[in-house]
Amino acid sequence: MSDGTPEMNQRFETLLLKEYDHLSASFRGNEELGERRVNIYLAIVSAVVAVMGYLILRPPDGSRVSFHPVVVLALLALLAFGILTLVRVVRRNIATDECLEGLRLVRSYFVARGNEEHLQCLTFNPYNGRRVRKQGSTWTFGKAGMVETVALLNSIVSWALVSTFCSWANSALSDPLAEYGDWFTLALGLGAALVAWALQMAYARKSYRREAAKHR
Repeated sequence: MSDGTPEMNQRFETLLLKEYDHLSASFRGNEELGERRVNIYLAIVSAVVAVMGYLILRPPDGSRVSFHPVVVLALLALLAFGILTLVRVVRRNIATDECLEGLRLVRSYFVARGNEEHLQCLTFNPYNGRRVRKQGSTWTFGKAGMVETVALLNSIVSWALVSTFCSWANSALSDPLAEYGDWFTLALGLGAALVAWALQMAYARKSYRREAAKHR
């Protein structure tokens, strides 16, 4: 598929094969790294929730408390780590698309467009064009991938953080306002979770659209 000399063509094809191996290894490594990040974050969230439950339900003095500085600091740190994890996962998805595009171009060199016999043996048709990552509606889980998983965890952390502050504020209210404190806490916590989810999905969609615009 080239007008160069046979020797130059052979060298070029050797280079392409090495490039293909490199892209394949990068793709696998990128996938594994993304899964590892999400699993680490999930483990940390589980640990913090366990500690938070212990401090709130079984404090050292034996009394029930609704506010604890350690809980707030832990939730703030956890949310910051979760946001960083989300950013890294979105970038990982973009890097994955770049690897797949490189693999597509290499495959299109070795397999002619009309060679259906060979094209059917490939895992994807290199002539279908560049892959465009589609992000679903804000209020859907899409394919429940890593971005959605991290966004959900961050939303839960946001709910816990706001609820902790609301519970503390509720304890300082006098009747009759304190009578509705639990409902107020639930409403604000749920609102915080929904806002956190919407912002994260908007960030992911914007990142994908910006990356897609570079290749138009």
